[in-house]
Amino acid sequence: MIALDTNVLARLLLKDDAKQHAAAERLVSQARDYSVPITVVLELVWVLESAGRNSQAVASALSALIAQPNIYVQHADAVAAASALYRSGADFADALHHALSPAPAHTAFATFDKQFASFAKRAKLSPSVAPIGA
Repeated sequence: MIALDTNVLARLLLKDDAKQHAAAERLVSQARDYSVPITVVLELVWVLESAGRNSQAVASALSALIAQPNIYVQHADAVAAASALYRSGADFADALHHALSPAPAHTAFATFDKQFASFAKRAKLSPSVAPIGA
């Protein structure tokens, strides 16, 4: 299995460098298995956003990545859950942190981020998001 770095996936999705895009396509089209570390997913979202992609486009790209039969995204269920929250207006990183802290193992998700806490309350997330006063 070959782990894919953010820059490979970014070139594949953004198509902003023809030579690197072609090389990335050749790589992932081989009859091999690939993995995408969760840290790469988080960085990839940032890169796609920095390139002007909106949350809908980024979430769609992540869904397409997860759907690839030879690409295994680490914590794919959490990425899918975070993508759904991201489509609904949450920050992807906050949504991913929350998705990786599931109930019942976690009774709450503590944060200073009042905006995410407000979003989580409206979305009735479980575990609940507990804002901490500074």
